[in-house]
Amino acid sequence: MQDLEERLQSYEPLWGQWRLEERLYSGDASAVYEISRQRLDKPLRSIVKLLHMQGTTEEQDAFLSSAINEIECMELLQGSPYIVSYRGDAFYPCVDSSGKVYGYDVLIRMDYLRCLSDEIREGRSFSEKEVVDLGRQICAALSAAHGKGIMHLDIKPANIYLREDGRCLLGGFDSSAAQRKSEIFKTMAGAAAYVAPELLRDEYDQRADFYSLGLVLYQLLNENFLPFIHGDSTYSQREEAIRKRHRGEAVIAPKNGSRRLKKTVLKALSFAPGKRFSSAYEMRFSLEGRHHQKKKSSWR
Repeated sequence: MQDLEERLQSYEPLWGQWRLEERLYSGDASAVYEISRQRLDKPLRSIVKLLHMQGTTEEQDAFLSSAINEIECMELLQGSPYIVSYRGDAFYPCVDSSGKVYGYDVLIRMDYLRCLSDEIREGRSFSEKEVVDLGRQICAALSAAHGKGIMHLDIKPANIYLREDGRCLLGGFDSSAAQRKSEIFKTMAGAAAYVAPELLRDEYDQRADFYSLGLVLYQLLNENFLPFIHGDSTYSQREEAIRKRHRGEAVIAPKNGSRRLKKTVLKALSFAPGKRFSSAYEMRFSLEGRHHQKKKSSWR
């Protein structure tokens, strides 16, 4: 059987014209690559997200359902200025030497963007204004999603993207995050680091997204460390830090930021969902230092 990268190369040219460039991310069941093509004498860049799974027929069906759900969410939210633009998809069955399908590769093409997780990994510091701008723009994305009945449930730096003009966009719309919660919590220092506690109890609503966004903002204001974590924390201590939050231990304010901004972030991180913001509009207004107005206003 070909490995994942060999298969991806065998699909070239992607969508009839795109070629693989640098690999930007690689995980157990996914990868992200920069791709390029020429328009006359102008080189164009884009990103392809590859999702892969292999398993039983039932597992394949569940995977395809999840992938289609992510694509349909992006299609439904197409046009929102704060959500990653969907540009196309492709589905490839993985076949063994006997002709049996043992899995699938799903490709999703998106605009070329810089990932927030890369900025954090490289040690970038964010000013208070940058943190507020990021928060209010992701609130705008959540407002659009929640208005369509879509909960994100997987907000984290790896799903937040930055444009060169400073705009922040939300991607990674895969609502199967809730369905995968038992797997998520097996690796406490991994994906679960940004998950709201109530997901484990299977009692959640859109306020789980405000909790996760609050954690991202906390990290940016806390020298890139999540609550109860410092530079010398071991892996087991990082796991315990997540358990502390999931047990409801009070989170202290991040090191940086104004008193008002810290108060907003801590409200988003309330253990009880009822003490968090009730809507993305309310969280946005709090980030901007304004009182929530019931009448909707346009996002700027």
